[in-house]
Amino acid sequence: MDAAMWYVIDNGITDETQYPYKAKDQKCAYKDTMKVYQIKNCAEVVANKTVELEKAVAAQPVSISVEADQSGFQFYRTGVFNGKCGTNLDHGILLVGYGDQNGTPFWKAKNSWGPNWGASGYILLGKGIDGPGVCGVLMDNTVPLGSV
Repeated sequence: MDAAMWYVIDNGITDETQYPYKAKDQKCAYKDTMKVYQIKNCAEVVANKTVELEKAVAAQPVSISVEADQSGFQFYRTGVFNGKCGTNLDHGILLVGYGDQNGTPFWKAKNSWGPNWGASGYILLGKGIDGPGVCGVLMDNTVPLGSV
């Protein structure tokens, strides 16, 4: 997450209307003329603390790292996911909120795998107590600070 944020600090970033996501390996074709956004800085959210991540996502979306290489995560469809997925962080997603579904607290995150994955592109990860969290959701999270 930090490396991506530092790229945006140094170079800016475009949006999907100018540079659509294609879900395949290819050479980056980004050009400065495509820049739509740029940030001034970034900060890490205190790791393994539920209340710190709650505060961060209440203010803005948060870039989070998770372990996504397990079948439970990869084939997620609906409901609050509390399955086995591990804490070997290997994928970045965007935390957009949190809530409660039928008495089960969750984090709501948007994945980059498109609208046909999960619940229209989103996953509800179980929101437990302090520690690594489901799929490592509390371990490594970054927020952008200030726009240029």
